[in-house]
Amino acid sequence: MSTTAVEPGSSELIEVWDVPHSAEYHHQGRPGTRPELYLHYRVAAQLRRARQRLKEFCTRGRNYDLLVWDGFRSEEAQQSIFEEYKASLMTKHQLNSIDAHKAALTFVSDPSSVFPHGTGGTVDLTLTINSEPANMGTGFDEFTNQAHRDWYLHNPPVDQQAWEAHRNRILLNRAMRSAGFIGLDDEWWHFEWGTQRWAKSLKHDVMLASTLSYPPVTEPAA
Repeated sequence: MSTTAVEPGSSELIEVWDVPHSAEYHHQGRPGTRPELYLHYRVAAQLRRARQRLKEFCTRGRNYDLLVWDGFRSEEAQQSIFEEYKASLMTKHQLNSIDAHKAALTFVSDPSSVFPHGTGGTVDLTLTINSEPANMGTGFDEFTNQAHRDWYLHNPPVDQQAWEAHRNRILLNRAMRSAGFIGLDDEWWHFEWGTQRWAKSLKHDVMLASTLSYPPVTEPAA
């Protein structure tokens, strides 16, 4: 693993080079996204701690790591995600716009608020085993009951695949919590550090209290 330090410049939001990532929303062609991983520089440091913690669990022929699907998210990207989910609720459950908006807030933060991803303090990620995404029971952004972080605690696994997903979720949680992150109950892949939700959960002061913007793109010298 690279240990190259990334220091903050004029912005607290930095590009993180040394953590595996796959820009899922950029791959989907969503507006307001970039292919690079950006995080608040303090959160990037905590994420490196989680990776170091995972190394302690590695065994011969079984190497654990993290793969980040999403970090900092612009307001434009958040709006796109929110509107798509709202539209799906209107179609699937025959809801009007107002009721669908309220229902969408159950899973997707209001784009006009200080939403967690907008602070650079939130990551959506998964565990990898030997550089391959691990079995976690559901996919990313699969808004179902099975995606609940404690699903397998309340629904004991009944086969090998479910037992494996259960163990992998425990391992991911252990590594992230050891680095000071908290999880979101409804999404096993979602972790926060320094946000309003984090502060309320751990009874700390809020560290990341405002939404940020991507740093400007610098053109290469001629």
